[in-house]
Amino acid sequence: HKITIFTDIDCPFCRKLHAQIKDLNQLGVSVDYVMLPRGKAGSKAFNKTVNALCATNPQAAMDSAMNTGHFETNIQATPECINNLNTQKTLAQKFGFSATPTILFANGEAVPGFISTEDIADIIKKIKST
Repeated sequence: HKITIFTDIDCPFCRKLHAQIKDLNQLGVSVDYVMLPRGKAGSKAFNKTVNALCATNPQAAMDSAMNTGHFETNIQATPECINNLNTQKTLAQKFGFSATPTILFANGEAVPGFISTEDIADIIKKIKST
């Protein structure tokens, strides 16, 4: 089962949801992120997110950013990484998502805001039974 979470490093509820990823994985739920930083290109929020995406190990960088609320590096963000983040922000806009976190389920159902691992599992069970 796969869910997509539209998230922001600076969002406290996104960080709380990120802390549940291991529990979700143990339930057989795969999680993809679409980054939706609150700032435009060049802003502190945008640059922080680009730094995490462009890191040598993006997953570890994202874990660090979500756990501490920041991620900085000496590595220069490439145009490819910047374009990747702009593409992710455009995707969120096409869906009409502006709130973080927003969880998108396989059936197209979107749930804005934080929900527990148990609630996510319940929604997935309902989707599977239909």
